[in-house]
Amino acid sequence: MNLNGRKLSKFLILKSEPQTAQTAKISNPEVPQTGRISNSEVPQTGRVSNSEVALTKQEELRNKILSKIDFKKFHSQIDGEIAVLALYSYLASEGIRLNVLNSVGNNLVNRVNFNSASVSRQLDIGTKWKTEKDIYVVLKNGHYNGFNLSVPVPRDGNCLFHSAAAMLNATAKEHESVMDGVTLNSMTKAYLKDNFNKFITAFFNPDDESEIESEIDEELKTHSEELFSLVKEYKQFITKTTEPAALQPAVSKTLKHSLSKRDIARKSLSSGQSV
Repeated sequence: MNLNGRKLSKFLILKSEPQTAQTAKISNPEVPQTGRISNSEVPQTGRVSNSEVALTKQEELRNKILSKIDFKKFHSQIDGEIAVLALYSYLASEGIRLNVLNSVGNNLVNRVNFNSASVSRQLDIGTKWKTEKDIYVVLKNGHYNGFNLSVPVPRDGNCLFHSAAAMLNATAKEHESVMDGVTLNSMTKAYLKDNFNKFITAFFNPDDESEIESEIDEELKTHSEELFSLVKEYKQFITKTTEPAALQPAVSKTLKHSLSKRDIARKSLSSGQSV
């Protein structure tokens, strides 16, 4: 018979053993011992350091911005430009080169030059990284499609990712899993989160703000203004918490583009028309 995993006989033997009274030993019987509590026994009050508070605030702002950025709904705005550069960089990190071809009529007129500072916004998005294969998507009238695809991708605002996913599947090896546009969108958003500071500091500069102010569509304008406000708050916060004022980089100067270059870059990635 077992009792809690022990043999009953053993249990009885242990219970029947006489208990030897233990006397307290005092090193010096003439000196009374006072109760002493070690530092480890002292209850600790919950304290949060300033650095932990700062990290929490930074994380909150970052998550608000990431939640606000919508690659699908606002694909023709700054969200869409972020999407293209983040997708390009994500695929490059996986050994895949994304090529975007601009199309007018039935003729492919040019390939978007991601090495151009006005297109990449001076970001290192992986144009020089070693890749193993290329995929091609075509941008025509504000709509992305896979190169030479027999079936066009849906016009649901997620066409960039549908197109890239379709081309990944078309060039996939047997052991590679099938990709879809929704999943690729989510994976790109996760990559953006992992590389958040690098990407976000290149956007929402004074030229972007001027473009937002000139937006006619009220919904797009409100969205962009709210997003810009959050990013501005984030930039100010990380500047205060990470660098002395004398060493702060002049972001507005180093990242500033002329409006003409900005317009050219934006048009090369999205025509601004609904897809």
